[in-house]
Amino acid sequence: MYTIAALYHFTRFADPAAIKGPLAQLCCANGVQGTLLLASEGINGTIAGPRAGIDAVLAHIKSLPGCSNLEWKESTAVDAPFNRMKVRLKREIVTMGQPDVINPPAPVRIDWAATGRRMAEPRDTKGATGTRCRNCGRSAGPRFCGHCGQPVDDRRRPLLQVLGEILDDWLSVDSRLLTTLAALARPGRLTLLHRDGKRAPYLRPLRLYLLASLALFSTLLTLEPTDATRVDLYIGDELVAEATSDDDKEVRSIQILEPNSVVHRLLRTRWSDQFERFRDQPPQQLLDSLFGSLRSYLPAALILFVPFLAAGLKLLYWKTGTLYVDHLVFSLHFQSALFAALAVAWLITWALQLDLLPRLGVYVGAGVLMMTAYLGMALARVHRQGRWRTVAKTVLVLFIYTRLLSFSVGLAVAAAVWRA
Repeated sequence: MYTIAALYHFTRFADPAAIKGPLAQLCCANGVQGTLLLASEGINGTIAGPRAGIDAVLAHIKSLPGCSNLEWKESTAVDAPFNRMKVRLKREIVTMGQPDVINPPAPVRIDWAATGRRMAEPRDTKGATGTRCRNCGRSAGPRFCGHCGQPVDDRRRPLLQVLGEILDDWLSVDSRLLTTLAALARPGRLTLLHRDGKRAPYLRPLRLYLLASLALFSTLLTLEPTDATRVDLYIGDELVAEATSDDDKEVRSIQILEPNSVVHRLLRTRWSDQFERFRDQPPQQLLDSLFGSLRSYLPAALILFVPFLAAGLKLLYWKTGTLYVDHLVFSLHFQSALFAALAVAWLITWALQLDLLPRLGVYVGAGVLMMTAYLGMALARVHRQGRWRTVAKTVLVLFIYTRLLSFSVGLAVAAAVWRA
């Protein structure tokens, strides 16, 4: 059972920014979620959490300057009404366009007769009163009009503020990040928790995937091509750049495409002229062009893997009746775990100051470990099928994934050849 507390209190805060940090830490430590707004004129917000956590937060707020007589309204809920905790600084806790107005400490005598006459008069619905709908003119709730459904807040704000709110909603993380990563480290556990409805303590699948993608793609930007004098570069079975180093121990062979693959056949037949121009480039320029194309196109291709991987899982587990959206959540979680593992592999190679080829070896090792052990254990935990059936389906998923990866690499090579 969750306790919900709604509050607002006008007082003078000399430094609201100094109050924000300790208040946010206290809320997170006590499992309290919701939104609190701080301004120089006071505090406003709604929070929810366990009874003990709400009492601790309210006691802290009452200890703030001028808040000893704080009043609030309480209700209860079975499910968590909020997904995270926000403590934000605002110019005004209740938007009135008068940031310097603060309720006087002494009681104010109200002329009820004059107030009744003013309430009987038609209201000006052109302003952001929050009590009249701008569309139909009828009384509206705090967020939506109950008659026509139009939102009360028209979201008219400066562009930078709108962009900041969008980035905050999509990319901001809170205390749930560590909880999510701990569950993600156990194959399949985060998917099972999401399927069972236990979602409030964890990041949403898409947000987790965006954060993992950002971490991985940032590491890819730091990779630089290796020295062309130490590499024999093959596209399919054709040598396009030969190493010139006299030390055979330093020479490494890299094969980009499989011989007679679809893209390789296209390069040799329909795009033969472009392929010859590509091969005629100086070795280092050729390697830089190819590496730049892979770095540009591969991240986008990895994003497109998710719906295809989910479709493959739907075909493999169609008898179980699992919905496609559940396979999509599994794919997002697996891809996030894969990206996180690759980002950790980059940190290791960066700390050891390894060259490009050893780095690629560590990347491949981390990817193989995730594609075999992690994927197999995740499928076994989520779908609860026999060992050998799970092994067979893991191999099939691995086959699908490697085919998609090979095709994506082929498209990146074709783009580099076409630009030559």
